[in-house]
Amino acid sequence: MIGTVAAVAGLKTGVARAQGKATKKQAGYIPHGKVAQSCSTCGYFTEPKDCVLVQGPVSPSGWCTYYAP
Repeated sequence: MIGTVAAVAGLKTGVARAQGKATKKQAGYIPHGKVAQSCSTCGYFTEPKDCVLVQGPVSPSGWCTYYAP
């Protein structure tokens, strides 16, 4: 029973975290961005294909309006 409660709590935490992220449309995301500015060089990018601000997965060669080196 305790394991089930912990699993549900973890699932809810993951959902809440995902709901706090912008959609790709809101972020103006494109899967193949500008050569000098790409997800892989952005401070919000997390290997291998995740972003702190945008719902993923995102391409390392992608780009969005939240780009920050």
